[in-house]
Amino acid sequence: MERPSPSEAIIDLFEFAFDHAFGSIEKGGPLVPFGIIETGEERSLARYMDEELSAAVESGLTALRTHEPRPDRAVMVFESYINLEDEHGRCDAISVFAQEGGEGFRLGMRFKYVKKLLGTRIKLIDDMPHLFEATREPVLW
Repeated sequence: MERPSPSEAIIDLFEFAFDHAFGSIEKGGPLVPFGIIETGEERSLARYMDEELSAAVESGLTALRTHEPRPDRAVMVFESYINLEDEHGRCDAISVFAQEGGEGFRLGMRFKYVKKLLGTRIKLIDDMPHLFEATREPVLW
């Protein structure tokens, strides 16, 4: 079966999600996991907090999976690690799980924290996010 290609609308949502995530970290992180739903031209964002990151992410995934009415597209965004077999090895990353209709996507973008005189900044390791999965199976619903 052929892998689906992301639409312009979901690519726009990916870009917004990554920009918002990295902007949040640079304002003093850590990143609070968040989900975004989009129906038509309307976009809404919700944050999911818990003492444990995994519980916050699971709470967000559950909220997105059970949202009624079902949105046109949605993303779940959280901080994670990605370990690729290259010179960078295991790195901090922003992970995005996305769904549009019956197509699901899992992306990640690696970065590192850099201490600066006026606080912590981030430095992107990759120019573009890695697309780890594109499937016609549900990722969120």
